[in-house]
Amino acid sequence: MARVIFIFLSLFLPTCSLAAKPTNIDYTFLDISFKEFLNRVSHDKVVVEDGCCWLIYSKGIHIMTIGDKNSLNDKIVKSIDIYSPTYNVLRHTRVGMSAAEIIKTYPNSVLDYDDEDGYEYFAPKSLQKFTNSGGFYICVLLTVADGSSTVNLDPTYPSRRFRHNAKTIAISIYKFSM
Repeated sequence: MARVIFIFLSLFLPTCSLAAKPTNIDYTFLDISFKEFLNRVSHDKVVVEDGCCWLIYSKGIHIMTIGDKNSLNDKIVKSIDIYSPTYNVLRHTRVGMSAAEIIKTYPNSVLDYDDEDGYEYFAPKSLQKFTNSGGFYICVLLTVADGSSTVNLDPTYPSRRFRHNAKTIAISIYKFSM
């Protein structure tokens, strides 16, 4: 009788995997369904921002945001914003890295500025990847200076002079289609 109950329950209960989820986020996390994305990352809460994105939480902390660039109509991941140092991005990059660490890892990087969104960032060329469909994947490291209004030490952008103690506060990976 116990065997019959176990078989019956196993047919109807969702399965739980005890295996740890990977902590490396890369370009393979783009162009998949939101559901598949959530199956690949550890989380305990998702908040849907209507027409915008899904906010993903773990232990009460906002760890990442995913978007589809189509007002949530198709729910295919086109952008990922990572806010947690728990995740390595493209194996060598994580939130919390200093500008000095970024330059050590990606020596040809320059600090740039996004006029539209008003943030300073690094976008190492080695992290940009063209796709077969004519678009490309972009990885951007958003930075903030400790106690300063700007990371840049020059009056213009792009710049190779910046505060080396500035920290990466978010990493964005997205697909840009032409």
